[in-house]
Amino acid sequence: MPLPIVIPIPASYGEVPLAGQVFVKPDGLFHCGCGNIPEYGGFHPCDRAGKLMAGRRYTNGEENPSWEGYYLCGGCGQVVVDARSLVFPPS
Repeated sequence: MPLPIVIPIPASYGEVPLAGQVFVKPDGLFHCGCGNIPEYGGFHPCDRAGKLMAGRRYTNGEENPSWEGYYLCGGCGQVVVDARSLVFPPS
């Protein structure tokens, strides 16, 4: 069964997401409904199916053209965050 793809919801610092939700705080950081934040389990670049991959750039600095802007929640591993509009804003 595929993992759910969630679009992050803009929220203030005091708001807490419900299970299955992901908030993006004013500083641009994610907060998953499982309680995960970047400082704990983190959010890791992945494909639509949740398979981990290199993010925008490889460790050698080269661009990764196959990454589309999705992140897997490192806390629950059950949510794929669709951050395409945040990572690749329309020009």
